[in-house]
Amino acid sequence: MAEYASLLQIFAQVFIAFAGFAGVIAAFSTIRLSPEVTAFRVRSLVAVALFSLFAALLPFLPEEFGVSRTNAVRIASVPAAVGIVGLSIWIWRQSMPLYKAGLLDTQVYAIFEYIFAAILATAMITVSVGLLLELATAIYLGALFFGLVLCCYYFVLVILAVDLHSRS
Repeated sequence: MAEYASLLQIFAQVFIAFAGFAGVIAAFSTIRLSPEVTAFRVRSLVAVALFSLFAALLPFLPEEFGVSRTNAVRIASVPAAVGIVGLSIWIWRQSMPLYKAGLLDTQVYAIFEYIFAAILATAMITVSVGLLLELATAIYLGALFFGLVLCCYYFVLVILAVDLHSRS
């Protein structure tokens, strides 16, 4: 139990750092690439980081009421799955005008992101209804790891889009 709680806390701290660094970089850097694309990437990074932070802390709430870890993960899986789907739809809706305007040139990574998010959300709903209980914790931590990978991806894109050496 202690290792699981420690992992969730570490995930939460990393997601806070990503959200904070995105804000600092966006506020104090000169944008080299398209401002619209950079703003989309910063918004996506912050949204993924904040949602993942929420998801990392969510299982602690049922545990405070004496619920077992497996059942706490089952309970937390419902809003987390809904959030994954909602966040994916939000990112898709934010990116479509950029694709239509020709500012984003490839949708391959986005398709992979949406497919993987759908698989994770399906697995989490499966856990929440009582199936795959032996994998509940692993699936939940896998979803958080997916959030970490997305944060890293958007973070690298934001870093590449700004001029960190500007003295303006």
